[in-house]
Amino acid sequence: MPVIRTLCLALLFLGSFALGRSQEKGPVPNQQRPLLQVDLRKYGFTPLASGRSDVLSLDFVNDRLLVFAWTTLDNPADKKKGNLPAVASHLHAIFLDADTGQKQDQRDWPSTSFYASLHAVGEGKLLSCTGNAVRLLSREFETLREQSLAGPNSCIQLQVSLSKRSFAIADGLGMDTPHTLMDSETFAPRAKWNTDVRSVVFTDTLLVGNSRSGNELQIRKLDQPWEPFHFAALEQHPQPSRPERAFFIGDSTLLIANGKELSVVSVNGAVVFRINPLGKLFEGSRVTSIGGETFAVLQMKMRGLRNENLDMYPFASDDSVVVYSLAARKEIWSIKLRGNSPVPTLTPHDYKNQLALSPTGRFIAIVNDGILKVYQIPEAKS
Repeated sequence: MPVIRTLCLALLFLGSFALGRSQEKGPVPNQQRPLLQVDLRKYGFTPLASGRSDVLSLDFVNDRLLVFAWTTLDNPADKKKGNLPAVASHLHAIFLDADTGQKQDQRDWPSTSFYASLHAVGEGKLLSCTGNAVRLLSREFETLREQSLAGPNSCIQLQVSLSKRSFAIADGLGMDTPHTLMDSETFAPRAKWNTDVRSVVFTDTLLVGNSRSGNELQIRKLDQPWEPFHFAALEQHPQPSRPERAFFIGDSTLLIANGKELSVVSVNGAVVFRINPLGKLFEGSRVTSIGGETFAVLQMKMRGLRNENLDMYPFASDDSVVVYSLAARKEIWSIKLRGNSPVPTLTPHDYKNQLALSPTGRFIAIVNDGILKVYQIPEAKS
């Protein structure tokens, strides 16, 4: 029986792999060679070394400087404690020349949370979150400002606005805690919201989220109450469904995921353009240039077969990334990505893709299984 079960598993894995390759179609693969390719493992980064899903930070400080950050546990045995408790860790960061790949600097900070992160903010400064505090750092890594945090999980929900001039942090513990929007330079509070509206995204002047009751989109200015957000694409759809989520791709422009459709919509509800239905693919993470002229969407697909008797289930896997121009109102670049496979391997790999767009939208950086690649995005033609 064990032999038969093993053969069945092997046939099902191979069958799901072949089925996925023959039936699922994504964008035409881009054959462009990367401008830069760097193996980050030579700087001490080891994919999946902690035994958990690694929390990575990838950002452009400017068009010529990249920062990549990751966290390691001080005691590898702490991985058995689960995902959320406070654990002694270290946040590591390397700064790379985006032209040559040469290391410009490397730094480490102690952390009380595995979910530490590092973000580029205005004027070349950095925002670090290490569980017990969020800090504004100069490019020379001097601490310019510091704010204590409610608990180690606060870093999980830290977000930075498109302009890099604002960031949001959780006020307490748990996923349903209230949040505060703060000025990146002064740490002065700019707005607050509670758990009546969740999945909130923001610019320096606007907030958008989903109501807890009804999951309907809501919008507000920083100092005003929430009100329903309506847009034409939803009202004109022959079988309307409630929008799943909205994401800012410009100071006055949203990308709205509504089932299998994506719409680019202005904050007054007018549709700028629609993105073709994704078919068997679905929208994953998104990244945007500072000015919002260019944005990228990670596309994913379900891979593997469902067989409850063999405890086998499909899972989400990265498939491709597509870059759009807001001015040209169309796709301008795409590339096929390597995602996690249902076929088991002897050596574990982390094929989740981490993305970053440069401030001008001219370059995109992708990290996959410890390899950093930088591509140039072609100029958009209206």
